[in-house]
Amino acid sequence: MSSTTEGRRLTEAHRLRQLQLRAITARDVQLLWRTLDLEDFARGWASIEPALVTSIQARHQLSAGLSGRYFTEFHAAEGAQGAPSGRLAETPAADVLVPNLRLLGPGTVERTGSLSTAFSQVESEVSRQVLAGGRSTMVESIGATRYCLGYARVSDGSPCAFCAMLISRGAVYGPAAAHFEAHRRCGCTAEPVYRMDQPLPNQAQHDRFSELWNSIPRGLSPSEARAEFRRRYDALT
Repeated sequence: MSSTTEGRRLTEAHRLRQLQLRAITARDVQLLWRTLDLEDFARGWASIEPALVTSIQARHQLSAGLSGRYFTEFHAAEGAQGAPSGRLAETPAADVLVPNLRLLGPGTVERTGSLSTAFSQVESEVSRQVLAGGRSTMVESIGATRYCLGYARVSDGSPCAFCAMLISRGAVYGPAAAHFEAHRRCGCTAEPVYRMDQPLPNQAQHDRFSELWNSIPRGLSPSEARAEFRRRYDALT
């Protein structure tokens, strides 16, 4: 966690706002999906695809703005050296978003015949793309700020095994991190790190996940170790 009470408050508020944005996004995707003509999915998809793209682009900007303000305010609250170099993530172009949406929407229906699976895939991908605005803003701002050492991953409150494994590593994500690893249903955020002795966000949770990771027998391959961590994590939850 941060070194100050105000910093901790800001991190928690930022986490909750991003989760609220994800919830609103998921609701809107559901409303759009209900307008589909299920008897002619291809035609129905063509009618909602532009709205999905517009929603991602608008909410991506909102997510980026939330993280940009949080980064600046957190920097000040922690009394960090120098000035924060905020970098708002660029809004993704439609031609970047459309291929993946089509793969997960019409593509899933073609492969599986399941409209419910297609909806789940599309809704989670739209949410991931929206929250990428905030995550990219954090990574880029941290990389551009001279005295920021990196970031620690902040749990959404009920992380999956993959996110728990990443949280267990602590403040190891340096300013040169290329991106923030996030699956489609991920709700994790990031907290900037200015000192290596800075307490971690959700310290007790980190310690529990770290202990679980360290309990895995040595000598396993990376994929085997991850699978074993997932098995043990799922057994606990």
